[in-house]
Amino acid sequence: HYFPLIKHAVNADTRRKYTIAESNKANINVPLFQEVITLRDEAARLLGYENHAAVRIEEKMAKGPGAVREFLDDLRTRLAEGGAKEINKLLEYKKKDLEERGLPVDDNFFMWDTSFYSRIQKEKEYSVDETKISQYFPVESTFAGMLKIFEEIFGFVFVELKPDERARLSPTGKAEDI
Repeated sequence: HYFPLIKHAVNADTRRKYTIAESNKANINVPLFQEVITLRDEAARLLGYENHAAVRIEEKMAKGPGAVREFLDDLRTRLAEGGAKEINKLLEYKKKDLEERGLPVDDNFFMWDTSFYSRIQKEKEYSVDETKISQYFPVESTFAGMLKIFEEIFGFVFVELKPDERARLSPTGKAEDI
């Protein structure tokens, strides 16, 4: 529900509220992630590595965490100017939209504005209709592909839980609460 709403809701306050709610929906998992991070770090140190990143990177093509950090810093530097230009272009779409609707215009561009004005830009500049394109990406196979990518990149393992297993893990004891 998030992406259709964030791309099509005309009211910026609706997009803002939904973005904040979406960003905070899994705060209950923060302690679990903190424990995972601590345990991964501990395991890496027991194996003689500086940190978990060094363990994961050893299996990849990068020479070490420093090389990855250097690469990402260089990438950030190279992309910053283009990113600023893109935001300014989207800000112009926002200003025009607000003017057309008779709303106050300012120079603020928020994260909840990005998807909405990116969609408008794609429609106006490139004649792209994301709704029509989406028919070529069925939810089931796209979602399965995303999970596979997450498993590979983050080392996650996704398993489907049966209703009784979900109920057992839920703080309320109800399967639908997970």
